[in-house]
Amino acid sequence: MKRLGIAILVVITVVLSTFLLVRLDDNNKVLAQTSCPSYMDPISDACFNYLRNQLETIRNQQGNLQKQLKDEDYQQLSLQEKINYLNSLISQTEQKIQSLQIEIAATDIEISLLEKEIIQNEDSVSILKQEINTLSSSVNDRITESYKYSFINQFELFLDVKNFSTVLRKSKYLATTRSNDKKALERYSLSVSELEKVEAKLQENKIQLELKRASREEEKTELAASKSELDKQKGDRQILLAESKAKEAQLAAQLQALVRQSNEVTAQIQAIAMT
Repeated sequence: MKRLGIAILVVITVVLSTFLLVRLDDNNKVLAQTSCPSYMDPISDACFNYLRNQLETIRNQQGNLQKQLKDEDYQQLSLQEKINYLNSLISQTEQKIQSLQIEIAATDIEISLLEKEIIQNEDSVSILKQEINTLSSSVNDRITESYKYSFINQFELFLDVKNFSTVLRKSKYLATTRSNDKKALERYSLSVSELEKVEAKLQENKIQLELKRASREEEKTELAASKSELDKQKGDRQILLAESKAKEAQLAAQLQALVRQSNEVTAQIQAIAMT
């Protein structure tokens, strides 16, 4: 894009220079009368006065051209200062955009790491829930079996002396196991609750990071628009600077032509005075 802009400026400058040089040739043709008209005696007072008037006109034109040249120099200086200032702003904007780009990339990495952590946390919760379901099923079976044994009365146990000790051991085992399972369920439930809190916090952090990233993207877009506007302003001033330099070249050429004409007229006046 920068090369394209430079090429356009070069084309504009060439066209302006060509146009101004054509105008310069036309002006030179107009100002080429540095001698008396053919109907005047070349050594007469009339010719002398005519040449003095011509010399005064040429010097007035020289003064005007010199003033215009000073104006162009001032305008070019002002334009160049503005271009330099715009270059500084553009450079600062580009640095800010680059910094934001790095920050956005870093935020993307943070979001990616959080997503992995969230997935790991979800997997842990899922495993714990499966263990809770399995343990709950086991507890339910033991409760059922304990409930079944609770209907065996002492008379039935007395009649079945052979299985009496077995039933007692099994009942005691079921009671102990049920108590342990209950404690395990409480631990698992507490772990699930803690993991769900961690997951909620991770999700909240992820949302904050996504909002931060969106804000940086918006700021980056605004800076890009600002840079585009600065580039346009810089391009406009570069065109004005090229036009001013082309005009300066035209004025300088006209001034040189007037200096030559002034010298020619002065020489003729001196020759008439000598005669």
